[in-house]
Amino acid sequence: MASDILQDVTVDEIPRVLEAMKKDWPQHFLLHQFASILEQYHKENIQNPKQVLYKYGDFEDGVYIVKSTFAIGAESVSLIYPYTTAADYTEFSKVLKETTRIPWTEKFMFEVTARRLMPTIQQVSAAKGCDLGTEEGTILFLPPESDIENKLLPEDVYLGSLDEHHVAEVNKNWPFKYPGSEKYVALEIQNNFGLGLFRKSDNKMLSSSVSFHSGGIFILYSNPNFRSRGYGEVIIREMAKEIRRQGRIPFGNIMTGNIGSTKLFNKMGFKEYSKSVYLFPNKLFDFAVLKH
Repeated sequence: MASDILQDVTVDEIPRVLEAMKKDWPQHFLLHQFASILEQYHKENIQNPKQVLYKYGDFEDGVYIVKSTFAIGAESVSLIYPYTTAADYTEFSKVLKETTRIPWTEKFMFEVTARRLMPTIQQVSAAKGCDLGTEEGTILFLPPESDIENKLLPEDVYLGSLDEHHVAEVNKNWPFKYPGSEKYVALEIQNNFGLGLFRKSDNKMLSSSVSFHSGGIFILYSNPNFRSRGYGEVIIREMAKEIRRQGRIPFGNIMTGNIGSTKLFNKMGFKEYSKSVYLFPNKLFDFAVLKH
């Protein structure tokens, strides 16, 4: 059987990927973050999602694909993060055309993808008979040199870690929930972390967020009856502090039209990293899934 154009990056080779992505730091931080978390998952023997890092070409200017396949009930969904540092997309197009690593006829999604790659992905997918829907956004990140303020929590609330007991509520509050998404939320909390802001008097969750397998700030939620009290800002700040503690760069993917979140992240010092897009097969999805 002929080998695929995309070759597995072994665990022993991941440090070379990380070193290559440090060039012009933090320009390529998101691939660096995906790779470092994949390395952590391997050390912790995390099997769901099944994550594989593929590469074509050299470490500095090659084409990368991070494939995270989640088993959700009887189904599986593959989330694909494609990346190249190259300004010319000829090799990127070649890889998409020739690889069998992308499950074009199954449930999959290109996640938090740099929008500059969208035309090439759409061109190749159309040639393969795969009609892709899109949801656009903007990745905002907290630059490494930016400080995170240390502020006291409001007196009537406390900060707590999310666990399996919070999954149903977090999923219920997620605007992009879908059949089976509760299992997905549970896996992200279990494999990564989530934080909640709770009222002391009755332990009611007032605001929350979950960090995904890319190391970002996702499913940001504040109870509509308790907004304009700074709770969302508290959660973003505390999520960012924990992500920094783990040696990563905090970021959020804000969907186009979400003016409130954009203003909040900007207020807290987050800067635009890149325009982003999610792409998914229209015939296989009747909902937009797995997005902030």
